[in-house]
Amino acid sequence: MPDLDPTATDRPATDAKKKRKQAEKARGVWISFAGRIVAQIVGAVASVVLGIMVLQRYQQPAPTPPPVAAPGAPATASGAPRRSGPATIAVLPLGNLSGSPAQDYFVEGMAEALTASLAQVEGLRVISRTSTMRYKTSPPPIPEIAKALGADLLVEGSVLLAGNDVRITAQLIDGVTDEHLWAQSYTRTLKDVIRLQDEVATAIATAIRGTVSRRPVPGAVSDHVVEAATYDLYLRGRHAWFERTPASMKAALDYFQQAVDRDPLFALAHVGLADAYALQASPGMSLDQVRLHMDKARASAIRALDLNPSLAEAHTALGGVIFFGDRDLDDAAMKFRRAIEINPSYPVAHEWLGLLLSEQGRIDEALEHADIAVTLDPHEATMHQARGQVLYTGRRYAAAIDSLEKALELTPALPLARTVLVKALTLDGKAPAALTHCGLPAPAPGPDLAVACLVAATRAGRGGEAAARRTALEAVRPAPGPSLAQADAALGRFAEALPRLERMAARGGLPPVLATDPLFDDLRRQPQWKALAATMAPRARPQPPALPPS
Repeated sequence: MPDLDPTATDRPATDAKKKRKQAEKARGVWISFAGRIVAQIVGAVASVVLGIMVLQRYQQPAPTPPPVAAPGAPATASGAPRRSGPATIAVLPLGNLSGSPAQDYFVEGMAEALTASLAQVEGLRVISRTSTMRYKTSPPPIPEIAKALGADLLVEGSVLLAGNDVRITAQLIDGVTDEHLWAQSYTRTLKDVIRLQDEVATAIATAIRGTVSRRPVPGAVSDHVVEAATYDLYLRGRHAWFERTPASMKAALDYFQQAVDRDPLFALAHVGLADAYALQASPGMSLDQVRLHMDKARASAIRALDLNPSLAEAHTALGGVIFFGDRDLDDAAMKFRRAIEINPSYPVAHEWLGLLLSEQGRIDEALEHADIAVTLDPHEATMHQARGQVLYTGRRYAAAIDSLEKALELTPALPLARTVLVKALTLDGKAPAALTHCGLPAPAPGPDLAVACLVAATRAGRGGEAAARRTALEAVRPAPGPSLAQADAALGRFAEALPRLERMAARGGLPPVLATDPLFDDLRRQPQWKALAATMAPRARPQPPALPPS
């Protein structure tokens, strides 16, 4: 009988435990393996979902940016601040990333077009390009620019033209805080450049207002597709036109004419021709030359309107020809008002309508438009000049002097502003100060300024200087008669003035200035004035403010 093992009775239990442990280990291995498989599946699914989200993100347009507002503006329900009331915005000169000055014309054209597109958005008041161009080189800090322009918001950016591709980057900046509110870059082909300008303007307006509403323009025609080369000629013409030198004006005419020749249906090119011809009709030309240039301006403006009735610039150009050339005040006013209806931010329409209304004796209404013109183009001297003219016609001499001095500060070589300033100072009892703007007695400054300076010298009691100025005025050619008649009328020498004025009336009518200028108030009190005024065409006859007591 073998010896008995004392642990033999425990072996079955031990074997059972081993089997259980092996089973648990195997089950743990399978669980771990299955877990890894599930984790890999979940990770793969997550990667696919994330990839789809990323793909959708880049396939869909960028989300609409929230509207922005000046500090303290009320917030919307979503918490984003919204600007209330009309916002004033200015497009600063865009940077030329090509590094080539030869591309300046294209970059400046982009800024001009962007300004024009923003002007079509309701709820925006847009500063004119002529006032923002002074910040092209060495611009001061943004808040300083905004304050000088009276702008709430500023747009700055850059343009790169490379081959047939155009890239424009724009950013919206708060004019007070210098905070960057929105930025975006766009790349398009050159043939889509006009659509690109509108796209950028819409994005900026959306960032400001939250929604974009275009001003309704009844009668507008469909967009005309313009070839890149033709549009390039137009931009070159605008670049030359803004330089305002004799050589650049000649170049502008040439570029605009080339654009019209390439595409006779391009309305903006016809507007360019009208602007160039009208600007060349200077007082130094003969009457026939002025008439020829104005006729060409009229034909170009009419053609532009035939092609596209929605161009405020074309309505204004035609209204200018009718106002300054034809002297039909009623028809010209209709053209200016139509231009403002289309584009309330076009300063020239306000400027010229203000001058027209002042001739009709509607000084308060005229001043409203003159103020708007200055607000829209605060660094353009002619806007301050026009405001000074309106104030002078309304006999608000102190305010007129301020505006006219501002005009001369911006552009010292502005004969009309200097002439009206001399008159305003003289009638404000400051004839000696007026003479400081007159220079030497000579016909060179122009007959209108010579007349004003003669009156100033006489009223200042400087007999010798007055005599010298009259001698200089008598030397004016081709004929000194009209100037002498005005000088004598202003000085109350009616025995000499009236016969000359009657001869002028018989030959073709009196200049409108006699009916509106406060310098001739005493003339309009004379019994003969009624018959003289009748020589003016009814529609062209100004209606000055009521005469003050003599």
